[in-house]
Amino acid sequence: MRNWCSRHPIYFMGLYALFYLTFFALLERTIQTPDLWVHCRLDDLIPFCKYAIIPYTLWFPWIPFTLFFVLYKGTRTDF
Repeated sequence: MRNWCSRHPIYFMGLYALFYLTFFALLERTIQTPDLWVHCRLDDLIPFCKYAIIPYTLWFPWIPFTLFFVLYKGTRTDF
């Protein structure tokens, strides 16, 4: 298995992403109410900026794209 993962890093990362997202969706559906709310007074002082949604949403495709691009185009010595 380790040998296969080292020869096919893109397939391994794709399978891992599929596994991770499947279980994340399962957890999202089964856990309805959080037991702990993470909030402090500093959160109330930070102003809301509606334009911050643009870099926030672009961040999620950027990370997998960069990861797969580096795995596909990068040389083995880089890793």
